[in-house]
Formats: sequence, C-alpha cells, structure tokens
Amino acid sequence: MHIIVCAKQIRHTYARTGILPETHYISPEDNIYRIDPHDEAALELALGLTEQHENSSVTLLTLGPMIAETEIRRCLAAGADDLVQVD
Repeated sequence: MHIIVCAKQIRHTYARTGILPETHYISPEDNIYRIDPHDEAALELALGLTEQHENSSVTLLTLGPMIAETEIRRCLAAGADDLVQVD
C-alpha cells in the first residue's frame, strides 16, 4: 500500500508586536511557519496504517516553496518515507 499525505505549509501568527497599524501591528518576527495541524493528523493516521500493513509506505506531498523546512524534516523523522515538492 502506498499512502500519499498532502502537507500544507502555513504561516501562523502567534503575536502582534509591530508598531504600524498599516500592517495590523504584525512584524515579521511574529510569524512561525508550520505544517497544517489537520495534515499532521493525517500523517499520524497514515503511519498507523503502515504499522498494520506490511510493505506499505508514506509519501509527503507539498506544494510551493519550502517555507517550513524544519517542520517537513520533523514529519520525515516521524516515519514518512519520501517527500515530493511541487513548485
């Protein structure tokens, strides 16, 4: 079985420390880049299926530029076999 999990990279704003109202008081340091939590849950389910079925693999599929590289590497370390990035 070959399972493909789409991993959407998102920008999450966790604070508003900026001083300009034009930028809604958001500075570049206020943003963190991560994987969508629903996609992380899908990865966990896919990894659970690979434990039940022999000869199965999980491939992560992400679109666009690599903005959340550390989070993608964490998903690969969790047990995903391959990564496909489409620009």
